[in-house]
Amino acid sequence: MVFSAYLRRTARTYRHLRQMRHIESRPIGTPPGHELPDHTKKMLVLSPHPDDESIGSGGTLARLSVRGTMIDVVFMTCGAGRDDSELATRRKEEGRDAAEILGLRNVYFLGGDDGALDRQPELAEPLKRLLVEQSYEVIFCPWPRDDHLDHQATYSILRKAMDVGGLAGLEVWLYEVWSPVPANRVVDIAPTIATKARAINRHASQMEEKDYVKLAVRLARMRAADYGFPKDSFIEAFYVCNAAELPQLERSLAL
Repeated sequence: MVFSAYLRRTARTYRHLRQMRHIESRPIGTPPGHELPDHTKKMLVLSPHPDDESIGSGGTLARLSVRGTMIDVVFMTCGAGRDDSELATRRKEEGRDAAEILGLRNVYFLGGDDGALDRQPELAEPLKRLLVEQSYEVIFCPWPRDDHLDHQATYSILRKAMDVGGLAGLEVWLYEVWSPVPANRVVDIAPTIATKARAINRHASQMEEKDYVKLAVRLARMRAADYGFPKDSFIEAFYVCNAAELPQLERSLAL
């Protein structure tokens, strides 16, 4: 039984990797730059569920936190249904532990419903308040075509929060988890790949379903090959722009 579960988990992991490889990731604009965001700026990571922050941008966040960057994370959902309080508690604890490993500061839970964020546009209001009150300058968020409804909804909620709050000057880093982003910025996370793996591994409830550490490490190697980095490199890919430029991205993606 244990071996059968291992085989099923391995199969799901490789299906995810094949999806990331075969979905077209059309470049937009100039070839990717390699710069980190300005480490003196205050940053917020939007994570649809506890684990997306580590899978999508954990290596970059760890590199920034080592340099003293103030980074907070807001989990849009706790990653469990309303009737599963035990899993909700477990996933919240995992999220806090992973945030500590990555060097993140404050951890917020927005209280959204797992699997139903697309029906909760009202979450834009508490998110707007957080953005304004804490004066964040850089936001990490899933890109709008990441192949998960909660990820797409997280982007939509952020867009609404920025529009209502008049926050067009924010710098936005869109990351990938389920579908490859058309990157214009890549970050070499070789110095922090082990930290990223430890953070992902803290989400033990999700590791039972799929080997997300193996998936994230292989994806980082795959992205390094995509952009011609040396064989021992690990890359996280992003689409980076000013918030005022997001409508242009959406038009190019026919959203």
